[in-house]
Amino acid sequence: MQNKAIGAEFKNLSQDGMKKYNDLAKKEKERYKKEMSNYVPPSSDSDNDDESDDEKPQKGGKAKKDPNAPKKNMSAYMFFSNVKRKELKKSRPDLKFGDIARAISVEYKKLSPDELKEFEDMAKADKRRYAKDMEGYTPPPKSEKSEKTPTKKAKKDPNAPKKPMTSFMYYSTENRSRVKKENPDASFGEIAKIIGLKFRELDGEELKKYTSKASADKERYRKAMEKYEGAPKSPKASDSSNTSKKKKKAKVEVPPESESESDDSSAASDSGSGSDDSDSDSDSD
Repeated sequence: MQNKAIGAEFKNLSQDGMKKYNDLAKKEKERYKKEMSNYVPPSSDSDNDDESDDEKPQKGGKAKKDPNAPKKNMSAYMFFSNVKRKELKKSRPDLKFGDIARAISVEYKKLSPDELKEFEDMAKADKRRYAKDMEGYTPPPKSEKSEKTPTKKAKKDPNAPKKPMTSFMYYSTENRSRVKKENPDASFGEIAKIIGLKFRELDGEELKKYTSKASADKERYRKAMEKYEGAPKSPKASDSSNTSKKKKKAKVEVPPESESESDDSSAASDSGSGSDDSDSDSDSD
């Protein structure tokens, strides 16, 4: 659900907003090219044919995380959050998880430039530590079993009705920009977590606003689908459905009869047609 809301927000970005992330992506791509030019993949030893349990991929084709991989660097906000969370748990043990996250966010925004610099320096030092650790780190070779074979996704009909949004998606779309302003140093994932916490703490009246929107959108989708399924499909959609039917038929196609079976069937048909002859022969005898 959160991924759908994030996707909807991304589509609604302005050109300036999109440029910011495109620039970040380009920088990341350049960084990756530079690192890959100096990277030498480890050679796979023939002695290590038998995989250990740790190296086996998990269900769903996702490879297990390498326990020897360097710990990722933390942001200034994460360093502050770790320190402040311990203080709040001791001083105010009655606070819920969401209240603690909200209090940390408020306290972080109140930091003076000198106080903020302390945590920013910690983040910079941790970033250097991570870069240094990654230089000496050699990732384990990927096994053939862990590589997922891509499955062909069915083409979506452009005329199909837009799927309904949930109450959480409505809430996320409406409040994401405000949460980003309140937490400027929070990462993409951290913002999603904060929105989720805030949504769970809505009271009955506030929640009703979004559940009503979701119910109305669900009804809109139901009516649209009735109209869509009753309408004649576009040529492309009908062609794709025909080809899929042909494929299904091909799977259940009856195998050709063997020579012995065809001989038996022809003999059976001959016996039916020649029953009078056999009776006449027996009478003559």
